[in-house]
Amino acid sequence: GLLLQDKFASNMRAKTITMPTQVILSEKDELIPRENSMALVSAFPVSSATVDTVPGTDHNSIGASETYWALLRQFL
Repeated sequence: GLLLQDKFASNMRAKTITMPTQVILSEKDELIPRENSMALVSAFPVSSATVDTVPGTDHNSIGASETYWALLRQFL
C-alpha cells in the first residue's frame, strides 16, 4: 500500500484519448492479468487502439525482444 499511492486507473483516462495508440502486451505477463489489459484496450474509443502481443515474453523480458522494438518502430 505504501508503494502504490496512485491506482493507475488508465481505463478511465483511455476513453478520452483520440490519438492512435499502440498497446504492446507480453504473452506471459505475470504481473498484469490479461483481463486487465483487455479491459484497458476496450476502454479506448473504437479503432483508436492497436493491440499486439509479443510471443515468448513476460512482464520483465518484453523490452529485450526485437519484436517489441519492431512493433514500436512500425507504430512511430
